[in-house]
Amino acid sequence: FEVVSLLGRGGMGSVYRVEHLLMERQFALKCLNKFQSADGNWRRFQNEAKACHLLDHANLLKVYEFGLLPGGQPFFLMELVEGVTLADEIKRLGQLPVERAVKIFIQVAFAISYAHESHVIHRDIKPSNIMVSRKSDDTETVKVVDFGIAKLTGVDEFNQQTLTKTGEIFGSPLYMSPEQCTGIAVDHRSDLYSLGCVFYETLTG
Repeated sequence: FEVVSLLGRGGMGSVYRVEHLLMERQFALKCLNKFQSADGNWRRFQNEAKACHLLDHANLLKVYEFGLLPGGQPFFLMELVEGVTLADEIKRLGQLPVERAVKIFIQVAFAISYAHESHVIHRDIKPSNIMVSRKSDDTETVKVVDFGIAKLTGVDEFNQQTLTKTGEIFGSPLYMSPEQCTGIAVDHRSDLYSLGCVFYETLTG
């Protein structure tokens, strides 16, 4: 792979546009900024890779590979999505027309429903985690991204016991359900609460 450009940097990791030199195809490569095997960020990074690998849906980001770079830095290779976040669109337009918003959120709802059926709760549904891409026929495709704090229910007991301690809170407060805000156990209904908050913001600005 050849690194083409930096797409974004967050508190936990960086995402790069990379090109596979033999396939001549571009992907997104996400890697941790700092790595310690006992670090919570490392466990959350593993969790995101595992959650994404479990899921295969048109409205969810596809992860192809997970491993360590030669220097020991964790990475995963994923589908490259060309588009903007819903947060960017709300900021640009103030609010989205009802018809467009409904078309976007039908796709988001299908993605979240599929994740829940696969025993994965996202726990961080917000406008910046919803990517919108426009196709050549002017229709829009939606991808729900960032499963870094997802909860894998009934799949991984390690995740439940060690990743999030009781009373430890992760998420984006403006979109979190009351039970998630207080640090108690959440189920799929917490994602539905967050989805409602995002839909409201999309329609009203």
